[in-house]
Amino acid sequence: MAQVIAIQMGSLYLLHTEYHHQQQQQQQLLTKSSSGPNIHGASNNLHSSPVKTHARFGGSASYRRPAFLSKKKMTSCGLFRTSSGAAAVIFLANIWVLLTLPASIQSTHCYTSALARGVEGRHCEKALEKIIYDVNQTLDDDSRSLTVFHKTCLVNVQKPRRSTPSRGQIEAAVFEVIHSCPGKGGVTISSTNLIAIVHRTTSKNTYEINQPRCDKQRCAVSQEDCMAAFQSLPLNRKGIFIGQERVYASNATRGNCLVKIATSDYAPFRASHVDVGGSFRVLVNGCKQHAPGVIFVNGGTAGFNGDLRISIRNSDHDRCS
Repeated sequence: MAQVIAIQMGSLYLLHTEYHHQQQQQQQLLTKSSSGPNIHGASNNLHSSPVKTHARFGGSASYRRPAFLSKKKMTSCGLFRTSSGAAAVIFLANIWVLLTLPASIQSTHCYTSALARGVEGRHCEKALEKIIYDVNQTLDDDSRSLTVFHKTCLVNVQKPRRSTPSRGQIEAAVFEVIHSCPGKGGVTISSTNLIAIVHRTTSKNTYEINQPRCDKQRCAVSQEDCMAAFQSLPLNRKGIFIGQERVYASNATRGNCLVKIATSDYAPFRASHVDVGGSFRVLVNGCKQHAPGVIFVNGGTAGFNGDLRISIRNSDHDRCS
């Protein structure tokens, strides 16, 4: 049986005990499955970020769920609400994937920590409805991770970049965890390196858009320093943020303020200073006396299901009280 692989949230959000327990076991599994997608710690990036509850970035039609995917009626098989014209197709597609599941699923492991208990399968089904696909019912090929949730259930899907798994493949992998690990959550790895993680949601691993979250300690930062650092974040010739390839994160420091920006889905940036400047000012004004602080901005990535994470902190730790 494969070892546990976990969502590695940033230390600001993930519960301390569960994080360290799963991080140690995850490394053992990744050593055995080196061909699969990398799963990084998120202290400096957002491979598996806390989850959002909002529409897509800037209201762009390319980020909206297509009209024919609007949910109207629950199918009798307990899958997802869909228009009656497509119900039979989705039903048969998922039945086919589930029938072939033993050949496609490489390993499944259930969480055992008490912190993982309380996941309800019906909430996972509702969470899956929030995933945005293209017109062919596949994921985009730019991202490597997405996270959605509903009430007690958080679903994280990880895949190799350029891979475009279908809705049926993703749902079948998540159903495998739900059925194999009732009430606990767990991890499934498929033979195609698709990873599906089901986790218990908490107030610390979800977030709201444009709502700054500030640390309790008092680490004063200069608004002028933070704005200068923000303006110096690297851009391409079109004025779009750029970052390290694969991670798509960058940072800049001015005075006593360190600013970091990253995409939650590991997809390239699709946002500029103008797009996120208002949210950044909300962060600076809200957390200027209680840095570190973080804010999430709706969309702004090349992927269908990602967001931007912007954080500030003092570069001089001696100035904290």
